[in-house]
Amino acid sequence: MKKNDKREQILSAASKCIAKNGYANVSLRDIADEAGVVLSQLNYYFGNKEVIFSEIIKNFVDSFLEGFKNYLNLGKMVENKIELLSNYLKKVSQEDKLSFKLLCDLVSMSLWSDSFKKIFNDLFARFNTLIEEHLFSKKSLNENYNKYPKATLANVVANVMFGIMMKTSVSTADGNSNINSLDVMNEIFK
Repeated sequence: MKKNDKREQILSAASKCIAKNGYANVSLRDIADEAGVVLSQLNYYFGNKEVIFSEIIKNFVDSFLEGFKNYLNLGKMVENKIELLSNYLKKVSQEDKLSFKLLCDLVSMSLWSDSFKKIFNDLFARFNTLIEEHLFSKKSLNENYNKYPKATLANVVANVMFGIMMKTSVSTADGNSNINSLDVMNEIFK
């Protein structure tokens, strides 16, 4: 098996383990068992569990943001791109629930780890930039919002939407009512 294939096999197994049990509750042994490899291979390819989790999150972030950008580009003629963003987040939250659990874990781990904090801050910076470029760059908003910098508006949208996504990911109640809260953003920025 090629080196990259083995790395991907380990990352896939680690994603399953961490999404199921949480970062803190998964050992390298659990990951090795799930991947069908010996423990020393994890050390060879990654070094430690933090590096594995960082790789998983970076892959998710890149995939999520690329998908988001492509989704927004599909709707170049759509007037309300906030609605596109809401729809994308709904779609992803339904299709990829495990990744949002990983994201929740990243948020938690960011409180204690500088390397995870860096990944988290990078995710939000990139997400905010995409929102600012695609949602607030060409067309002026309602005059009530023109007094605010576009970066601030993008930050508000990102924070609200990710907050809703996090709550949806951890909710034991009807997740649909949480995820449908995204629709409120459509009304706010009309």
